[in-house]
Amino acid sequence: MSNYSYSTDEEFPCTEDESESENSLESEDNEDRTPRRTVSEAERLTIPPSSGPIRSSPVTGNAEQRKAKRAQKAQKKRQATFQKNKETKKREEHCQKKAALDEVLDLLRAKGLQFWDLLEYVFNPANDMGAIRFNEFFAKKHRVTKVLEWWLSLENRCRTAKAEVTEWITEYAAAKMSNEA
Repeated sequence: MSNYSYSTDEEFPCTEDESESENSLESEDNEDRTPRRTVSEAERLTIPPSSGPIRSSPVTGNAEQRKAKRAQKAQKKRQATFQKNKETKKREEHCQKKAALDEVLDLLRAKGLQFWDLLEYVFNPANDMGAIRFNEFFAKKHRVTKVLEWWLSLENRCRTAKAEVTEWITEYAAAKMSNEA
């Protein structure tokens, strides 16, 4: 039960007048005539005027050169299609991941828990979650650094969080230096 919903109607809005005029047929006066679809004013404005036949470059080269050119164009088109499919797949995976994470947060709220409760459970050594902590957080290098960077970034506008992290860093560094001295 997520707080987010997606509707295809919102993505492709269509007013009732447009949908009715697109599907209407002029067969009321003459039923023996072939029905013709009426073109709405909006459609008339979107149809570009014809400028005559589309000209292309003249055929040049021998048969092998033309074949090589066609193969080159086909390869270029395959690469473009592959890249587009790759980007689409990446976008879909991102959306699925986001939806799953939103569901997890909604589940926590539904159970009367906060995100902090999950963090405390996983990161508190008393809860024996060391394997999860290591395998799913610390095993990949730079994850901790990335979280600290997010907390101190310009996009994070929470001054208290920045102040708390900065204070902790200062105290931790001072304690480390005094222990080593």
